[in-house]
Amino acid sequence: MHTLNVKNRPLVNQPNNLKSMNASATLFLMVMSVLSLFQLCFFTPSADNMIASWLRQHSDYDGGFWNYWLIPQGNGGNVAPNCVRFTTTQTGYIAPEGEQRYNMIIPGNYFESEVSADAAGIIATLMIMNWLSWQVADMGPEYAKVCKHLVARQDALKDYISIIKHPEAHLIYRAID
Repeated sequence: MHTLNVKNRPLVNQPNNLKSMNASATLFLMVMSVLSLFQLCFFTPSADNMIASWLRQHSDYDGGFWNYWLIPQGNGGNVAPNCVRFTTTQTGYIAPEGEQRYNMIIPGNYFESEVSADAAGIIATLMIMNWLSWQVADMGPEYAKVCKHLVARQDALKDYISIIKHPEAHLIYRAID
């Protein structure tokens, strides 16, 4: 399995209120920041802070260093008997560094559980990509390509979770359901 931990750095504590981001220009820049996270193999402070802010709101995460994981297109493996799956596009995620576990609560999904730092990062990344894809979809048909890219990266990350048989896959899927 090929993954790349591209860098490890602390996040700058910048408040990021997702509810107040309604301007299409701001949203477009945020979407492009998240897409750059997966296309260009570098991570932007905007994307980092969106994911960290989401994690702060839904768990007992309180800051620290992060691992950045890039998952190239074409990773594959058996996900069930006689069923091989491959990631169809490059994707990635960020996760808090270390072995700490986080108490995560997502009221809208009726989810409450303790998860590893890696699972917390995957959940937060998927939730931000999902939120952004809905925001971009509401911006009109001219943004359909950007929305499709976000959805493709979400799907590739979910496929990756199945391919590697992540030990907390069932919790990740419950959290994002």
